[in-house]
Amino acid sequence: MKLARNRRKCVGQIRGRLSPMAKQELYMLYLQGWTVSDLSYKFGIYPERVKAIVFQRQLFYQEIYPKLGENALKLGMQLEMQYGNTFGFVDYGLDLKGMAARDKGITAMYINRSTKDKCPDATEKQKIVDFYRNRRPTQNYTNVVD
Repeated sequence: MKLARNRRKCVGQIRGRLSPMAKQELYMLYLQGWTVSDLSYKFGIYPERVKAIVFQRQLFYQEIYPKLGENALKLGMQLEMQYGNTFGFVDYGLDLKGMAARDKGITAMYINRSTKDKCPDATEKQKIVDFYRNRRPTQNYTNVVD
């Protein structure tokens, strides 16, 4: 993973951002015709994150940038670089663990029903009936207006 040199350690805090340069490169490659899955593997991020970055960049260049201009863009880049100097950017592998888990597949849990579950005897049926009979109804709250 590429990280900035002076990165602060934050215990228990998950952080990680793609750098603005990596986001721009991702957007330019998308405009050149790369697929979302190819970009996902190239940058090590979820396909959903690729789609979000492409959407945000497209919205920025079509709607926001024409209204703000060059000075606001430079100020925004300066703020991003301050963040990068403080916490560091992760330009590759932000979602690698999650992507590996997705590639493995999801473990399926099966519940086997026993004969006792399918056909409970009279005492079990009575326990179930008593349990649901003794339950308190949920309390409905109303808004009080003065």
